[in-house]
Amino acid sequence: MPEPLGRDFTHGTYDRKACERLLADDSAREATCTCLELLGACLVVNPEDDGYQTRWQALGDALGAGWPLGRSDTVELAAKMIRKSIGAPGAGVPGVSEDVARAAIRNAMSEDYQWLFRSPDLAAAPWGSVYMDRDQVRYGWTWECLRDWMSANGIRGTYAKKDPEDNFGRLLCLAAELAQAKRADLFGELLADHVLCWSSRFLDAVEGSAQTGAYRGLALLCSTTLRDLKELAGIVPAERQTYR
Repeated sequence: MPEPLGRDFTHGTYDRKACERLLADDSAREATCTCLELLGACLVVNPEDDGYQTRWQALGDALGAGWPLGRSDTVELAAKMIRKSIGAPGAGVPGVSEDVARAAIRNAMSEDYQWLFRSPDLAAAPWGSVYMDRDQVRYGWTWECLRDWMSANGIRGTYAKKDPEDNFGRLLCLAAELAQAKRADLFGELLADHVLCWSSRFLDAVEGSAQTGAYRGLALLCSTTLRDLKELAGIVPAERQTYR
């Protein structure tokens, strides 16, 4: 039986003034939005889809320009893993064309994406309710709580595909939208109540199960970026029972 709506739902806290200062500073706000949007987009996009390379290249470019959030040593490690994985190591090697090398990389990332996020085993299920619902199902009670919160605040998230709104990549993109709109209250609530309460479970699963450096590095980069934002916004995540 599904858990009833609202059962065991607790609220996290955030420092309203700290959130407002963060989003009132143009450079800090843009840095926050860029980081969250790039991370979310790379988690959402299937390497088999058009535009996947553009999103990953944008992430690589941002890392090359200097990632503004997270521990510098962790960011450097993640950047090395990502660049090595999304590059074209076969290019310039006799008998290996750049197109062939890039096709091999795309195939490897596609297989990893399917294994992590879409296979029956769901090595790293990207939906919050799979971790926080006793039955470990999509569209569970915490998804309902998120949907109610979004509806009450007139929020429509990005990437409105046939995928639950508590998809981790979609949530990061939504956080970027709220930051861009300077909605400090909603930005803090989203991270405290619906993201940081399960993000570590998901990101640990990605880092531990990924077969490519791209997704291992992406998980590492997400973790250090969110840890920094947690401190900057004074967020204490809601306590949730997890089952996965």
